[in-house]
Amino acid sequence: DRSIDKLDSEDLAYLAMGYASLKQTDPANAATYASKGESAWQALKRKGTITAQSASFGDAILDALVLELSLGYEPDSDLSRKLMTQLMATRTPQGWGDTWRTSQALKAAVIYVQTKGFTPAQGIATIAVNKEVIGEATWDGNSDRPKEFEVPFAKLRSGSNSVEISFSGSGQVQYAVELEQGVYRQTSQPQSNPPGFRIRREYLPMQATRLEDGSMRLLPAKKSTEQFESGDIFRCRLTITAETALQYIAIEDPIPSNCRIVAADSPERGYDWDNWWSNSTFGDDRAAFFIWSLEPGEHVIEYAIRAEATGVANALPAQAYPMYLRDVLASTGQNQAQVRP
Repeated sequence: DRSIDKLDSEDLAYLAMGYASLKQTDPANAATYASKGESAWQALKRKGTITAQSASFGDAILDALVLELSLGYEPDSDLSRKLMTQLMATRTPQGWGDTWRTSQALKAAVIYVQTKGFTPAQGIATIAVNKEVIGEATWDGNSDRPKEFEVPFAKLRSGSNSVEISFSGSGQVQYAVELEQGVYRQTSQPQSNPPGFRIRREYLPMQATRLEDGSMRLLPAKKSTEQFESGDIFRCRLTITAETALQYIAIEDPIPSNCRIVAADSPERGYDWDNWWSNSTFGDDRAAFFIWSLEPGEHVIEYAIRAEATGVANALPAQAYPMYLRDVLASTGQNQAQVRP
């Protein structure tokens, strides 16, 4: 039945897994379940990208699930090796993104090793930067701890730099590399990685505003400022922009040391804490917000701050990041609060 091709990859994977389970638990109908499972399996393979060296179904969870299925449906084919190659190619030192993807990838990898066997590497890896050797790492079959190598700034070239890893020894080498650099500036600059993920912070004074019906209401001003008088209450506005959907977002917003977070900036009735984000935490030095699911688009968080001690104080950059995706980060620059008596 070609209509099975209308199902997406995830549905097909679970369908194939379900029929495989039913074949084991209901021997009387094993032949029927085997036939249906094979149809789902073949339809699933048509959804993937399979080359001579690797195979992918677009996501670590699906790659892990299909890897498990391949060991049951095609134990003698090369597909499981290709899927294992893909999983290792997408692994980072922190795993496969979030904890769920990492757990599923590790489970599939353990099943693969138990089924196919694995000869751990034993030997020496040599690390070179711009063709100059900076260190060696020894593989002894139990190399489970990260090894760090520092490259002095003087060894780097202007423009592109190359990192090469060569291995001498026996067995199968599996590795992941993380490259970090420290760039120091006098003032903090906004960061956006990837470019479509951004956060902006503004301090907006509260002012009486006449509405269309002629009534007056205390609302944030349209123009931001960093100058206040002691006792002023102003609104901190955080604008988060995302081009793609993200999950489990944490936002940390340090406040100036001469200010304090307050419960509300409006005395009007009806003020409450019902918000679109999942949770808020307010401390003496910062506000923190947690978002279970962030859809693409622009999103705004606002909260109230009171200017207190006179003088000038800086607020460290606000940061937004998915808690399980280490390399994704957005931050603002620094803001000042100049408080007059």
